[in-house]
Amino acid sequence: MRPAVPQLVFVIALTLAGVAFGQGDEPAPAFAPLEAVRLDSPPIIDGDLTDAAWEGVPEQSGFLQAEPDAGEPATLETRFRVAYTAEAVYVAIQAFDDPALVVARNMLRDGFTGGDDELLVVLDTNGDGRSGYSFGLTAGGSRTDGLIERGDFIGGEWDGLWRARAAINERGWAAEFEIPFKTIALNPDAERWGINIRRIVARTTEVSYWRSASRDVSVFNLARAGALVPLSEIDQGVGLTAKPYIVAQYQDDGGDLDLDAGLDLFYRLTSEITAALTINTDFAETDVDDRVVNLTRFPLFFPERRDFFLEDAGVFGFGGIRRSPLPFFSRRIGIVRGQEKEILAGLRVTGRAGDTRFGILNVQMKHDGDLGDKNLTVLRGVHDIGEESSLGVLVTNGDPDERGNNHLAAIDLNLRNSDAFDGTGSYSLNLWGQITHSDPSDRDAQNDDATAFGLSGNVNKDPWNMRWFLDRVGDDYDPALGFVSRPGRYEWSLGGGRRYDQPFGAGPVSELSLSTSVRGHHFIDKVRMEDAEVDILQVEMQSRERDFLAITPKLYYDRLTDPFEIVDGVVLPVGEYENAGIEAGFSTSESRIASVGIDGEYRTFFSGTRADAGLSLGLRPSPAFRVTTEYQFSDIELDEGEFEVHVLSTRASIQFSPDLSWANTVQWDNQSDQAGVNSRVRWEYSPGQEVVIVYNQGFDVDDGSFTSRDYTATLKASFTFRF
Repeated sequence: MRPAVPQLVFVIALTLAGVAFGQGDEPAPAFAPLEAVRLDSPPIIDGDLTDAAWEGVPEQSGFLQAEPDAGEPATLETRFRVAYTAEAVYVAIQAFDDPALVVARNMLRDGFTGGDDELLVVLDTNGDGRSGYSFGLTAGGSRTDGLIERGDFIGGEWDGLWRARAAINERGWAAEFEIPFKTIALNPDAERWGINIRRIVARTTEVSYWRSASRDVSVFNLARAGALVPLSEIDQGVGLTAKPYIVAQYQDDGGDLDLDAGLDLFYRLTSEITAALTINTDFAETDVDDRVVNLTRFPLFFPERRDFFLEDAGVFGFGGIRRSPLPFFSRRIGIVRGQEKEILAGLRVTGRAGDTRFGILNVQMKHDGDLGDKNLTVLRGVHDIGEESSLGVLVTNGDPDERGNNHLAAIDLNLRNSDAFDGTGSYSLNLWGQITHSDPSDRDAQNDDATAFGLSGNVNKDPWNMRWFLDRVGDDYDPALGFVSRPGRYEWSLGGGRRYDQPFGAGPVSELSLSTSVRGHHFIDKVRMEDAEVDILQVEMQSRERDFLAITPKLYYDRLTDPFEIVDGVVLPVGEYENAGIEAGFSTSESRIASVGIDGEYRTFFSGTRADAGLSLGLRPSPAFRVTTEYQFSDIELDEGEFEVHVLSTRASIQFSPDLSWANTVQWDNQSDQAGVNSRVRWEYSPGQEVVIVYNQGFDVDDGSFTSRDYTATLKASFTFRF
């Protein structure tokens, strides 16, 4: 008898929905809304807060710790001011500290900021407590930005046009932000906007917020942000942005120089709805994927890196699902079985109408001799329920890598309460269902069991946490514009743990976490277990400087129903395998000039043993230079054969300024006996005006000798014009 998953979903939904819509018994303390000061002339964005434009703008303070001592006053003072003109909003922040102790090692745009002193501004310009923007700046000058949707940071690759500068001064360090109104969508009728500011002190790992400081509530939870009086009489122009580009590319296979051009157009139909049109789309500047050797029986998941698909990506998120079964995964567009396919044009409309957030995406592919003409469409709508919950639908049409067509329809209910348990915790519950239909006319497609449904959630009540996931994916579930790793399975996971502050008194360990989890898959047909993995007891320790140590004993179970060729010539037979091992890892803080990470696992593995080891080295002598090297090694001894896996990657970057960088990546693995080099120079000489030079070269590696396979040199210049 099959488990009654639909009934379980229904019962849990009814149990928690009332609490979710109620949003807690005790609301957060009320504060007077912050009122920004209108300026006659803007400040100079240079990190110097003595600019006359800031005179008369009142300072805000009162930051509280989120970590390590949640709710306690921050140990270092932070003050900020907010002002605006008709064209932009400005934020000035003074982070008080000993200037000699400020950690400023990163200048790279959109680089990894861990280890640096950092300030982050989040804005809710719709006043809905759900969607907004984040703008981050490190003491070294690295800028990061992203989109916020339903309390989560989801669009880290979004690159808005804005400016910011940091400067170390005698009082610590300061930051100035300029965020143009043409960069953001906003609701002119909103009764309030939302704003929050987060500060991270790298050497002590202290995290403080201006409002709603809590371990259980992220700064990206805009429902808990401070109130900002809506800014009035602002100018967003006519709402038209044009981004033409030209690209020149030379490939060694043809020996010819190819010239091409394209255009991205953005038009703000209303203050809350934006249309984007891309013509002859090019992704020459996109970063390369990490090299991975797949030793599993299932497909790997690689993240989206292309800007057009990352902009406003949050509205297309579904059911809290991160990977599988994902009904829409934009990487399926324009990449077919690892090969790039040309996109002729794409249209995207995203925005909000009342309590409903929506997104429309349509892409026309270039005619392909194998696939024919392909037009791909995604429709998404999310309706707000209560203060933080939502009900959504998603529809896709099109099959990017088969001649036939494919359709998907899905619905998700997302319940969230960030002020639960009398304001001391939070929880979320996501329930969803999907159904697909594949056109059988041009391929062998079945639709007998083409549904997927499930639930996931978490409860956080510091120092305790709990999380769960359960789904059923039918044998014929086929999201052609999505991603599924294992159809025909039940997938489940359950985990939880507890955190302890200063568990051993005033010693070097500032935090200890103990947790356990179990996850697995069952075949649908006979409800037989396919695999399972148990973290018996994960022990994690962290120092105040964020050095980290973890040890986890583990249990594994695998059932092979078909022979599995793990690498060429090594085939594992059908059977059941029970294994065990222990995993450990250690890493030093990224705030140091040099850092090291070591991880490893030894376990029984199918019919033999497996030893894995990893080493990472990082060097950051200044904000202008950064190099990291990672080496992964696996030694596998099986009754069916022995082999080793080596993967080596090195990334080095030189940051001449926050807007001019040279990044290089070298990767190699011994299973493919191939190496790759990617070198990229990026110069944004003015906001929105950019030149990118990219060089890619592949090599065959044989007994230490390198033979060039191919190389490509690309020059791309893009421009931005706003009206």
